[in-house]
Parts: sequence; C-alpha cells; structure tokens
Amino acid sequence: MKTEHAEALSDTFCRVIEQLAFMFAEPAEPDVVPQPAGPCVAVAMEFSGVFGGSLRLAVPAAICAELAGNMLGMDLDDGEAAARGTDSLKELLNITCGNILTEIAGTEAVFTLTIPAAEPLEPGKWDEFRRREGALAFLIDDNPALLELVVKGEAA
Repeated sequence: MKTEHAEALSDTFCRVIEQLAFMFAEPAEPDVVPQPAGPCVAVAMEFSGVFGGSLRLAVPAAICAELAGNMLGMDLDDGEAAARGTDSLKELLNITCGNILTEIAGTEAVFTLTIPAAEPLEPGKWDEFRRREGALAFLIDDNPALLELVVKGEAA
C-alpha cells in the first residue's frame, strides 16, 4: 500500500466506525497490538474499476455483538445482536471500502465491489496478518483490530 493511502485508510476507518457504530478506533503500532485471547474473525472483499485490490479486517469475535448492537440499536443482551455480529462486521468493511475508494480515486471513479466474506482467523494467522507490510493496527474501544488495503494497477 502506498504511504499516502495508509493515512487516508486510517482516518477513514476511524471516522466510519465512529459514525456507524458509535465505537472509537485509534491507530496503534502493529507490534504493540496484542493477539486477542479468544477467537477472531476476518472479513475481506475485493474491488475493481479504475484500479483493483482488496480490503481485509480482522477483529476478536467478541466485538461483533457490540458492533451489531450499536449499529442496529439492539440491547447487547439480546441474542439477536450476537447473531447479526458477523453481518455487521461485513457492513463495516463494505462502508469503509466505499469511503476509502472515494477518498483515493474521487467521486467520479466507478468501482465494482464484491460481497464481503467472513471466516474464522486462526491464532497463528493473527500474527501473520499483523506482520504484513501494509497492515494497519487499531484499538477499537481497547480491542485490537487489523486492517489491510491492497491496491493493484493504480496509476502513479
């Protein structure tokens, strides 16, 4: 990822999660973001158009119910919030992707986005993700998160 995209992605992600889910994310150094104690989930999507690429986000699975509760106005004790957690995480990624593409390419550029897909993230894969060159780390209300934007075929 180009250096200028890292700052734009960080700013965009922090703004989107605050406005969408009333949660606060702050950038952190990947080396100091701890590996979550419990299971993690990763969501990813691809895009094509003026340029192509992908966006990927990994968080502790425990944060998903809170995300859904905040986004959908549900009580966290409601089992429905937990059931919709992964879908809410996918929607967070989808909105972040649309916003960062507009930030990078402008409002006139047209992109096709894939549907975000989720999968469990094995413990060893968290560290692998964290060490990737373009990975950005965040603390979302004290929970670790990793985010990566890969851009291919972008004009310099």
